[in-house]
This record gives sequence, C-alpha cells and structure tokens, in this order.
Amino acid sequence: MHIALFGIAGSGKSTLTKELVSTNPEYVGLSASALLKQIGRPIEISKIGSDSLSINQQQLITAYTSLKQAIAHTIVEFHAVIETENNDFWVPIAALRQLNPDLIFFINAIPADIFYRRTHDKSKVRKIISKPEISKLQTMALLHLTRAYGSDKLIIVSNSNAFKLISEAITRGKQ
Repeated sequence: MHIALFGIAGSGKSTLTKELVSTNPEYVGLSASALLKQIGRPIEISKIGSDSLSINQQQLITAYTSLKQAIAHTIVEFHAVIETENNDFWVPIAALRQLNPDLIFFINAIPADIFYRRTHDKSKVRKIISKPEISKLQTMALLHLTRAYGSDKLIIVSNSNAFKLISEAITRGKQ
C-alpha cells in the first residue's frame, strides 16, 4: 500500500512518518524532497524558481512511480503548495492526480503549532508567516487537494488523531 501524506510546511508530516515507520517496519517513509534529492534535482527553496519547481513535479511523478514499483509499502510526504521566498507554488492538479497513491491523508494542524514548529525547528528552512496566514494557506491547500482528489478519497486528520487513523488504515491494508 502506498500512502501519500500531505500538509503544509510545519504540519508534522516528518514526525508522523517517523512514528508510523517505527511501528510498521515493512513501510519505507520519506519526503518528496528526499525523492527529488536522490535523482539530483534541486530542492533548496531559496535557490530554485518556478521553472525548476515545475520540472521537479514531473520528475517527482516519475520517481514516485518507480518507488511504488520497487517497494510494496511506502509513506511519502508531499506538498500541495510549496512556499518560496517570493510566492507560493501550487502543485498542478494534474500532477497531484498522476501520483496515484492508494491512500491520501491531509494533516490539518493547529496554526499556532505550525507557527511554533516553523520558528523553532532549525533543521529545516521554512517560510515564517503569521498564524492567520498559516490558517488561510492550510485551508487553501486542503481545498486544492479536494479539487485534485475529491472529498471521498482525501482523508483529513489532525495531529492528535493522525497516528491512530493511519495505523488503522495500515492494519486494514494487511488483512
């Protein structure tokens, strides 16, 4: 089973993926950025423009398709919107659909928690925006994903229930 985990930067995707993989060792977890890095694509937001972001999306589809063929169970962290220093890059709906994961989750996190992570986690470079801007961006990302996948296929989770709900989905997939 191939799980796509969406959320805006700072929503907790990486932490959740690590927790899920530690309790489900048959799963390989990684970020879209890691997939792109493996194939030599630029991923540093401060250094890439919208042309590179568009190319990255096409390359990501190819890399993700190959990953799914090579590995039976994956959890991959994706973005519907990539925030750059100058603007927001919305991943084209056609590109999102071409990913074709088995399950799609969106972490709808508390904006104050996202703000805290963005300002305190120095391991990643993230755009710092206000809590109201985070809330608006998260809502827009959710709407964008709903347009791409439909509300029947997109499963919305929070930081408090994501681990439980995704673990249950993994267990159902084993049966």
